[in-house]
Amino acid sequence: MVKANRPLEVDLENKIVRLVMKEMPYELKKAHREYDIAYTREIEMASTEEDRIRGFFTWFMLKYTLKEELTPYEWSLLHWKRRFSEQEITMIRNALNYIESFFEIEKISEDKKEYLLKDVCDSAQYTVQTIDLTSDLKRGDMVQTMLVPRFAGDYFFKGNIASYTKTSKIMKQLLKWKEKAGKGKHEPSPFAIPGRKEIKDKSKLLEAQYEMVETFKKYFGASIVECMNSANLVKKLEAFYEW
Repeated sequence: MVKANRPLEVDLENKIVRLVMKEMPYELKKAHREYDIAYTREIEMASTEEDRIRGFFTWFMLKYTLKEELTPYEWSLLHWKRRFSEQEITMIRNALNYIESFFEIEKISEDKKEYLLKDVCDSAQYTVQTIDLTSDLKRGDMVQTMLVPRFAGDYFFKGNIASYTKTSKIMKQLLKWKEKAGKGKHEPSPFAIPGRKEIKDKSKLLEAQYEMVETFKKYFGASIVECMNSANLVKKLEAFYEW
């Protein structure tokens, strides 16, 4: 039975975690140990046990790598697609296209279920829908969080939300960098998140890469090709691409 008002992603992630535990029984314990060591700041910032658990599972599903250097979401999409409905597959692809950044809250609806956010780094705007978000966020606040696309074209908050004032040290640094960038001084952001927006649709790229690898192995019979010299390698690769 699905709990009323519980996001569909909760059931999807439970399903993915069960698959991971079935195939790799000790992976979750290993991930917990890694998270506890590497993310002490996030753990300290979590005000409740619920926040701590949410922070861990957001990191585990989208950033922790299993075998083949794939996250649980990526691993599920590439190896277990047949276990998921079309709706669930779309949800997985949407999750892989998450946006992680610093945002300014420009508008909040009266019922506090819709937020208009502006990315502090590039001024892009995002409409975020929530179900039962309980927070003291207000217009003008600065937040660091993840956004995931929804079916309707808007977004929802993923994981925890860290809020800052414009006068906080971290936001002063970011706004100072943005001011320099606006004057043509193209310096790397002090808070750049690797791979943040360079790829518009990460899920499609991932699936295309996986299909290429599988086609390669099917053609050559292995994932590694041995050749006597570079000229022979070039010929084999040319034959593969023509095939």
